[in-house]
Amino acid sequence: MARKLKLLLDDVEYECTVDKLDRGKLYGHKEVSVRATDHTPLTKAYLDDWGSVLIHSTGMGYIDEGWQWCDRSSLEPVDNLGQPIEQFPSTFDGPVTLQQKATLDDFFMHEVDSVYILRGQRIPELIEILSQMEGMFVFPFNYRAGHSPKSAFVNPADDALFLMVAEPTEATFLDRPQRFEIEDMDDEDELDFSMM
Repeated sequence: MARKLKLLLDDVEYECTVDKLDRGKLYGHKEVSVRATDHTPLTKAYLDDWGSVLIHSTGMGYIDEGWQWCDRSSLEPVDNLGQPIEQFPSTFDGPVTLQQKATLDDFFMHEVDSVYILRGQRIPELIEILSQMEGMFVFPFNYRAGHSPKSAFVNPADDALFLMVAEPTEATFLDRPQRFEIEDMDDEDELDFSMM
């Protein structure tokens, strides 16, 4: 069952479902299946650096200072000072108030991770209201409860309402001033190509 997102604008609640927009849904996709001559599927394996051990699959795990295996649920994220990091609830746990506006410049300083189409009975009404307002609305977004929410930009189009989930870019723009002089060329300095 699709998760419901509740948007609150001017004390009016708009309930909608989120439908992720991805390349597979737009264009389709294909899968490659590698098989042996007897049609049994083959799986990828790796050799170690010395070429002596065949590694069927790789994974990642957590170990403590005593080299003992740790279950991920027993770990607690902390900041640089060792203090626990606050966990933010999922955006789907309660209504989201649309109050903070964002400009295009704010949006362009983010890198979009995911795009969702918002669908619901009252979405056409919300599209009409948002289209009359300039700019976009932005709010913190967590698909699941987590420690680092992303930014979600609500952007109305002609017949659809898009939710773009993004993270701030760390791009630094540098400008190096150019120093040059423009010299006037006299007719005497021009090249005569007929002499070559």
